Formats: sequence, C-alpha cells, structure tokens
Amino acid sequence: MIIRQANFTDIEGIAYVGYHSWVTTYTGIFPDELIKERTPEKRIPYIRLNWKGFEEQISEYPTRRILVAENFEKQIVGFVAGGEIFHEKQSYDCEMYAFYILKEYQRKGLGTRLFNEMLRFLKQFDYETMIIWVLEENPACLFYEAMRGRAKETIIQHRDGKDYTVMGYVWEDIKKL
Repeated sequence: MIIRQANFTDIEGIAYVGYHSWVTTYTGIFPDELIKERTPEKRIPYIRLNWKGFEEQISEYPTRRILVAENFEKQIVGFVAGGEIFHEKQSYDCEMYAFYILKEYQRKGLGTRLFNEMLRFLKQFDYETMIIWVLEENPACLFYEAMRGRAKETIIQHRDGKDYTVMGYVWEDIKKL
C-alpha cells in the first residue's frame, strides 16, 4: 500500500472511492435517492472543476493537497484532501476537507497513515489548529476521537427536508501530534 500525491488522472478513482464510501457509510442514514445521485460519473466533473490540491495545481494552490492510497494493484482505495481553512468564517488554521476509505480497507491502519501524511503536509505551514467536519452518525467519529480530535463544533445541515447534525472535530495544536 502506498500513499502519494494525487494527480488529475486519479479523479475517477477518487470519485469511485467517494461514492462507494457513501453507500457503505450512509445507507440507512440518508435517503437512497441522495446516495444514488452521487455516482462517480456525476462527481467526476464536479471534482475536476472544484477540487484543489492535485499535483498539477501545486504552484497555484501550495497550501492544499489531495493524497491517495493505492493498493498493490495500483487501485485507489482511499484518499484525504486538506489544506488551509476552506471557509473564512471558521477560526481554525486548516482542515481536512474529505477523508474516505473503501470499507474493505478500513480498520487496517490505512486511515492513520493517511491522517498522519496529511498532518505532515499541514505542519510545514506552521498551522496549529485543525478541524474536520463529519456527520454525527458516521462511525468515523470514533476514528477522529482515537486520533485525539475533540468534538467541539456542530452545525445542522438540511437535506431533503431532514436535519442532520455535523460534528466539527478539532485539534487545538497539531504540532503536538
């Protein structure tokens, strides 16, 4: 298993992992229609247009990165995207924007490796505080707690007429991690 900087040719693999992670994590939480709408085919153009941090964008977006985890067959099985704080209204220095791993690769240390590689990247900018937003019902909350994140912020997201609580897991000093 290797972890490396993502490039534009990885977008399909990232969309695949994102979709299948949504299916295994959010089935029974979000309506099936919402999950089915996030197909890789629909996500690819969105990722291509909106995501920053690919290898080809380093000079334009030096404080953002997307890292992928590849298995021995060179298939993308997980990814993390992070960098400078995405929303200026937040009082944190940086954040992990997206963090997904295929279910069959979870609980094998890959999440910790991806997390630590992103931390290594973020620390070089002297960031201190970090946040990641995660749906309260997501089992990954336990992972962020194990990584010493503290559920400190909450927002309510409205989707399809229902309210969902999104937790902001915070690290007050990433230099100590």
